[in-house]
Amino acid sequence: MAEALISRLGELAIKAETTKGTKALPAVDGTESQFRVYDLDWTLEPRMFERRTASKTLSRYAHLVGQQVGVISGKVELRQSAVTDGVGAEDDWYLLFKAAGLAVATGGSSNAVTFTTDQSAHKTLTALCWIGSDGASGAIRRGIRGAVARALKLDCKVGEPPILSFELVGAYDSGDSDLVEQSDALNTITHESAIPGVFNAISNVQLDDTNADLFLSSFSVDFGPQAVERQSAAATNGIAHYVVADRDVTIEIDPEVAQPSAAYWAGKLSAGTEVKLELTHTQPATSSPSHGACTFAFEFLKCQVQATKRADRNGIESLGVTLKPDLSAEPGDNEMTLTITKAS
Repeated sequence: MAEALISRLGELAIKAETTKGTKALPAVDGTESQFRVYDLDWTLEPRMFERRTASKTLSRYAHLVGQQVGVISGKVELRQSAVTDGVGAEDDWYLLFKAAGLAVATGGSSNAVTFTTDQSAHKTLTALCWIGSDGASGAIRRGIRGAVARALKLDCKVGEPPILSFELVGAYDSGDSDLVEQSDALNTITHESAIPGVFNAISNVQLDDTNADLFLSSFSVDFGPQAVERQSAAATNGIAHYVVADRDVTIEIDPEVAQPSAAYWAGKLSAGTEVKLELTHTQPATSSPSHGACTFAFEFLKCQVQATKRADRNGIESLGVTLKPDLSAEPGDNEMTLTITKAS
């Protein structure tokens, strides 16, 4: 009798493709994907053609399977790896940002890594996941190629590590044994050991270049990538690869009403006036494992208030504020920057 598969036993490995849509299998020893994943999931979304012909009966005919689409989703911690301290090094999970159309710059002698919303840097990924295991060798492997992020959102809450939720969509080639395996050895990744910081003691909180004591309990950025199929009749499965064709970035914060006043936000909303928002999250240094301090500095140069909503946080008046970042200056692709300053 086959053993039951335990759903929490799973792994994820991803790699950027040199040629978009051509699979680039990630190393299964964990050298390329050492981040830890929460809530790893796999979904198959086939495109079905309905054969509704004229007939003497309303009973349906068998559908045809057109494109086969796979989706891999999960969550990772926003934190700098202990193995990528130093100049120019990139963490494995940076690929999730690149797959959403963000650019990563690691230039010069600086320890800073800067993310910007730059569509020209868009990457496609090959992603493999192992879902379930019997504790020995039996696991289900599923993979997709030509994948991009069709969802990417950062959630920061007081007392919790910042969490980056992702959803990768790509072509699922059911005839490719590299991407499909019903009984496969579980990928035994050696995860890196850095400990994330919790979203406490944030610093450099500014509105319009003025220090602001906002009394936030949460901060989120939905990068809103719009993923579309690049269809090709010459491609296996009819899909060459996926493309991030648009984006709709949304920021949400929950300041107390008194800091600043509700009239401040109402005035910005009614006038359509833009506001600049900055804040910095810190990942503290740790001795075991040995890891220097790291900062994550967010900057949104021009945001418009899209909506405000009265809220009650533990009996204290607060506001749910929704912001939409705008083009900062010509040329475009500069609604935001995230600068990670790492330990040297």
